[in-house]
Amino acid sequence: KKVGISIVTAEGRSGNGGLPSPGFVRANPAVWYNGVTTDQIYGGGFENGLADWVTSGPVTTVNNPVFAGSLAAKMGGNTGSTALLRQYTFRIPAYLSNATISYWWRMETAEAAGSASDTWRVELLENGNVISTIQTNNSAGVRDSWQQHTLDLTPYENRWVELRFTLNNNGSAPTSLFVDNVALNVTPRMLKFWAPEYQQPYQTFVQALANRYKNDSRVEFIGIGTGIWGETRATDEVDDPASQAAGLNSDLWISTVNQITDMYISAFSQAGQLTKSVLLQMAPFQFVPRERKEFSTYAAERGVGLSLNGLFADTNVALACDRPGVDYNCAGSYDQIVQFNSQVPIGFETYGYMLPTKTEFLWGLLNGMDKKADYIRMSEFGERLVLPGGAPNTEFTSLMDWANQWIGKDLTDTPSVWVAMRDHRNPFRYGETGDVEYTSEYPQVGNFQFWLYQRDDAPNARTVPETNQATEGGQPVGLGLCPAGAAGPPGYPCFANAHNPELPDNAPEAWVIRRTDQVTNNPLMAFSIDDGYIYGLNNEVEIMVTYWNHGTDRWTLSYLD
Repeated sequence: KKVGISIVTAEGRSGNGGLPSPGFVRANPAVWYNGVTTDQIYGGGFENGLADWVTSGPVTTVNNPVFAGSLAAKMGGNTGSTALLRQYTFRIPAYLSNATISYWWRMETAEAAGSASDTWRVELLENGNVISTIQTNNSAGVRDSWQQHTLDLTPYENRWVELRFTLNNNGSAPTSLFVDNVALNVTPRMLKFWAPEYQQPYQTFVQALANRYKNDSRVEFIGIGTGIWGETRATDEVDDPASQAAGLNSDLWISTVNQITDMYISAFSQAGQLTKSVLLQMAPFQFVPRERKEFSTYAAERGVGLSLNGLFADTNVALACDRPGVDYNCAGSYDQIVQFNSQVPIGFETYGYMLPTKTEFLWGLLNGMDKKADYIRMSEFGERLVLPGGAPNTEFTSLMDWANQWIGKDLTDTPSVWVAMRDHRNPFRYGETGDVEYTSEYPQVGNFQFWLYQRDDAPNARTVPETNQATEGGQPVGLGLCPAGAAGPPGYPCFANAHNPELPDNAPEAWVIRRTDQVTNNPLMAFSIDDGYIYGLNNEVEIMVTYWNHGTDRWTLSYLD
């Protein structure tokens, strides 16, 4: 069994920040800078009511009294009651300069002066367990005026936590607690991947990694770790301004990625040749797409493969050589993969939320194979791949077995060539991310193909794409470059309202198909095979066509030498 090793030098805000880097590196003030201070609480000003909170007991919003804005939360006001106001779960990032929770509170009570019968507290919980009591108070405390409370939460970094306010009305007279402007302001520390003080110990690590695995036959590939999550981005987007203030710009970031690429080339080479497939995890960029184009080209021209960590069934900004502007032209997510896939290894990484259904899984695999993938790494698919008890979920794994015959193959050793008839979808939903895009922007139009090409430009052979899906995001599904006039290849058509209700709902292949168009005198489909496939050899071949058997017409297959 062979494995690949992908290096993660740091994680984003939703992960462990810079913690994957060793402590002795992080302890050097020359390798870090402060990120952007952000509030981790949602709806802490209650201007949208309690939509971002979970409550029980007497909890509502009021417009008087308020500390700021137009609304505040009101808890209690009833005797013999317990009111809970909760927000969960939110992130206290790791590797922090600062983390401070603050809120304004106001207590009004009918209890006698000095009576402590009614109590309230504010707590921080992790996995349902209290890890910090932020404040406790009772009805004997300060009344009828707004007070602010703050607490340093830096000791609780690197946690997913819940914030809970609790008011117990135990006495004979009611107490109300008003809460406003709840905030958890955090300032993470970001790594200077370009600093010599960072790169020197990192190069030592890369060399040690190579010394151990360079000639280990069990290891198939090495994924270069550059920025956060091992990919070619220095920060999450929210921290872009902080990175710029620390001196980072596009040219410096390109240079940094290239320097790290050179580290791996040097460490994993022997007699001037790479001993492993080494891949740059090149999906993101820091400021503009030109960065991706330049560092991907630099890597590929030196024999380093390209790995795009994010495989969906379709995408926008995929092939952008028609896009104007030096920062954008030929800088789509697939442009350099397509340019170099016959020269260097190509990898993809995908997750269950990206390809959640059998249909999307099939078309995601076809998408990867269209780019001549050598590796497709899969994670967090759960029961989509392995059923409870450990048995494979053949609905998905059978597709993996089927696709595996073409993974890592080229024209010299592929068992067959094929074309999957499709076109770009609009609107397009990105798996289970919740993102739906309603206009096309430099997508990959046309088919997914593996050295067999369908020719719409042949006489009487212009086809029409259709789908078994009526709507997406509340709008009719179109195929091609939709809506008409969207950004992409000039003159490419939009097939609006492409739904064919007669196509079978439960067939993944029917998610998108092509048909002949006899109405416009296009009764043919034409195909050509790559000239490099079994050229000049005497072979017996089998031609397989998957089609929808519908209606009463007939079709024939002819081979034109």
